[in-house]
Amino acid sequence: MFMAQIKPINDVYDYRRAIVRIAVLMDEMSDDRENDEFEILSILVEAYEEKHFSMGIVDPVTAIEFVMEQKGFDHNDLAMILDVKKPEDILNGSRSLSISEARILHKEWGIPADTLLA
Repeated sequence: MFMAQIKPINDVYDYRRAIVRIAVLMDEMSDDRENDEFEILSILVEAYEEKHFSMGIVDPVTAIEFVMEQKGFDHNDLAMILDVKKPEDILNGSRSLSISEARILHKEWGIPADTLLA
């Protein structure tokens, strides 16, 4: 497996490269090295966003609710796509998304990976 050299995010170009790499890793994660790279890049992206974007990161629940509203989805749709019995636990914040659930929502509903992992 290819593992990119992890570097600090110093500008918007580094930031965009990191976002693209995170998306690739979400689609291909299969071993611990990729999981480590994914986690480190996510931390670097979050730090860059906190420093450079005044409106901050949208929390995962807000992003999920926004997409559900835009696409006319309800709790049953979320339960079905994530194969969970109680999607309200995610929506009310009593439990966080797992990496595999974040991967599914990113791939199927197009929610940005960095938002889901915030």
